Amino acid sequence: MNEASLSNISTDSNSCFLCGREARELSVEHVFPKWLQQRYDIWNKKLELLNGTSIPYRDITIPCCCSCNSGPLAKLEKDIASAVGEGYSAAKDLDSYVWYLWVGKLFFGILRKEVELAHNRSSPQEGTILPPEAIKFFENLHMFLQGIRGHHQFMGKPPYSVLICNLHEFEPDRDWWFADNAHCLTVAIRMGELGVIVALEDAAMNEESLGRYVQEVAGRKLSIVQFAELYAKVVYQTQLMKTDLMYVTSQNPNQTPPMKTDAFWSGELREWDQKEFSYLLRFLVQKWLRPTTDNVSWYVPPDQVPTWMYDSTGEVLVLESSEWQHRKS
Repeated sequence: MNEASLSNISTDSNSCFLCGREARELSVEHVFPKWLQQRYDIWNKKLELLNGTSIPYRDITIPCCCSCNSGPLAKLEKDIASAVGEGYSAAKDLDSYVWYLWVGKLFFGILRKEVELAHNRSSPQEGTILPPEAIKFFENLHMFLQGIRGHHQFMGKPPYSVLICNLHEFEPDRDWWFADNAHCLTVAIRMGELGVIVALEDAAMNEESLGRYVQEVAGRKLSIVQFAELYAKVVYQTQLMKTDLMYVTSQNPNQTPPMKTDAFWSGELREWDQKEFSYLLRFLVQKWLRPTTDNVSWYVPPDQVPTWMYDSTGEVLVLESSEWQHRKS
């Protein structure tokens, strides 16, 4: 990410998180929109932050100018809310760029909130969870999010991956899951029957590789365990990238939007290490397993790790909801 960013990123409480402009009248933007919090009853539930503390979803708010909030952001939320409300088929048919922008807004919005929150509430002088200067690392993402406002677009192959999955629903109080990785810029969201995984800067590598698994499943329902395993593979594969993406961004001669970006990547990956992967797999999957599966062997030398995505013959594993409920591993 060496290309100089053209975004107007600001951590000032008097400036809009999206356009960066100071505004006399600022609205409060819920990073996780109210419709989403109400639909999945997460208003009082908590999200874990980078420093290990947690915050109620209702309190994850950031400043936003009225122009952005009532205009392009409102349209983005309307498009996503409509797709989520209609279910998997509508979500799958929604342009992946819309998913990218929405998930990118969630990801960046959390970081923007962490710039405001004290790392140690009992010692505010120690600074914030995310130092204001650290958010500069995400300048490219912030620039790309100007696509929400119609001020940016990608040229050529998009530098991101979006995977949409159809999920079984079991308990109503477990129909929401949000996981992100700030280092790899990846996000997984489970919203009832809908599972969305986005790698924000992976040169579309995961969509081209792990996307084949989603194609093989062909819209049939997966378990949350399979979804979590798929996300673990996305995170780990992104982590294996040897070099960052390079961006070349240009503006029109008259300085009018949109800015246009071409992305380039060497395509080099470190070798996949099953033992290394097993730690991430366990971290993301174990919480979804039944107590009877606590004795899972997460790594057996030289290269065996458990999988719920495939059966013993290597075929995609697709089971009915009742079969998953009675399955021991």
